[in-house]
Amino acid sequence: MIAWYSRNWSGSLGYIQTKILPELDKICGVVFDDDVTPAQIPDRPEWLRDMFARSAVSERPDTCVVFGAEWNVPPQIAGRYSRVFIYCTSRWSPDVPSFAGGVDRFIVPSYWAQAQLDERRRALSCVVPHGVDLEVFKPARRTGGRNGLRVLTVTTASRPSKRLDRVVGCFLEAFPTGGAVLTVKVPSDVFYYGRHLLDLDTVKTIVKDERITFLPGPISEEELAELYRQHDVFLYASEWETFGLSVAEARACGLSLVVDPVTALAEQLEGADIRFSADRLRACAEGAAFKTKTKPVTWTQSAQLLAEVICGE
Repeated sequence: MIAWYSRNWSGSLGYIQTKILPELDKICGVVFDDDVTPAQIPDRPEWLRDMFARSAVSERPDTCVVFGAEWNVPPQIAGRYSRVFIYCTSRWSPDVPSFAGGVDRFIVPSYWAQAQLDERRRALSCVVPHGVDLEVFKPARRTGGRNGLRVLTVTTASRPSKRLDRVVGCFLEAFPTGGAVLTVKVPSDVFYYGRHLLDLDTVKTIVKDERITFLPGPISEEELAELYRQHDVFLYASEWETFGLSVAEARACGLSLVVDPVTALAEQLEGADIRFSADRLRACAEGAAFKTKTKPVTWTQSAQLLAEVICGE
């Protein structure tokens, strides 16, 4: 049995936890630390309510996993556990406080993220990649052709490094006119376009091409998977990723990839001849396909790797 501590339950961090926790629970059993309360977690599924009920009557384990953006043991749990694992999905920064000790292992989602750590943390680190639900994210069953190339980009977190301006610029360079369309999925109606945080109405005064559609706001996992399947190409210009979950989902849905192979994305692309350019995008319209040879790992596999680190199972 292990305890789970997190203060990060929104956006992609919340999504990752709701996917990996039930799988990890099957392997080694999970309860929540006392400082994790139901009020912190929106839209709680039934299994999560059951986990909270079990946590209320279980003895505290000796092992705790701290998930999110922590790089030291949070003061709220210091001294509670004999073994602490920090599972950090955020990007390392030189501004992170010096390592204060008390951590058995640091867990990160990519080898690129591992390489960014300071020497002491890197020596204690291991890599556990995020997964994809391959029952949900799967290729479309095509019965006929489409009129014009359908291009998609997806970002679940708004930050300047996502470079949505480069995505739009690449699309317009590849297709100044014609029947191709671009869909831009953004987390809300206020997001970074280039280096500027703008509202959707302002972005539409900049991007006036009617072939480009912005879709703001949250959608379900099933709706997101269907959105991938409605498109042919995934166009992505992010400057850095600690993993790149959107690229993994696009891979699982069988889209061609026009992606910059930078940071952790290079691991996702597995050395395939995939690059971000207008020429590559035009080639997709002419029938070229730029894909990886394998599918991403599943959440079950990700949880198994995590359990091997934490529980030795």
